[in-house]
Amino acid sequence: MFEVLDRRVRRTKLNFCNHFIDLIKEKGYSNVSVKDIVDRADYNRSTFYHYYKDKEDLTEELVTEMFKKMEISFKQGYSTMDYVTIRELTPKYYLFYEHIYEYKKFYSLLRYEDSIPGLLTNFMDNFRALYKVLVYKTDEKEILTDEFYREYIIYGLFGLILEWIKTDFYLTPIELAENIINIPYLRIHSVKLAH
Repeated sequence: MFEVLDRRVRRTKLNFCNHFIDLIKEKGYSNVSVKDIVDRADYNRSTFYHYYKDKEDLTEELVTEMFKKMEISFKQGYSTMDYVTIRELTPKYYLFYEHIYEYKKFYSLLRYEDSIPGLLTNFMDNFRALYKVLVYKTDEKEILTDEFYREYIIYGLFGLILEWIKTDFYLTPIELAENIINIPYLRIHSVKLAH
């Protein structure tokens, strides 16, 4: 998170974010105050207000940064090749799952009732947008244009990933990806990033 910032600023912001996430899990988003965040992070209010207007500003930055990273990790796996045969996906294509696992502290917020407002919907919208830019081919080498089927795949994958998060990441990212690839209902043969 926050790669372009100087090291001190990055460390301070990361500290605020990590403690904020912990507090949401403990107290619920609606019960967390700026005072709670600064007390837990061991900073004063003026430091917090130097970087953020309020709790919502911190929330917006945190969510935006995470979903930017999610998009980068997703597209990295498909950006250098033409069509990729589903059964021949390499670990490079698992970067999306690795991202979710690496930032599981944040993504585990999806398990909580009183979490960041709109987080689940925001995650789903970003997830759908990523999968919508893929072009799929069937075994017959036809480009799959059936939107109903595409939505079925997207929502099915989303459900599996959400279940993975809710069960505390019981599989490694590679195990999850391998299980998804081996689902028999997939009539998709290959996939590539649309240009």
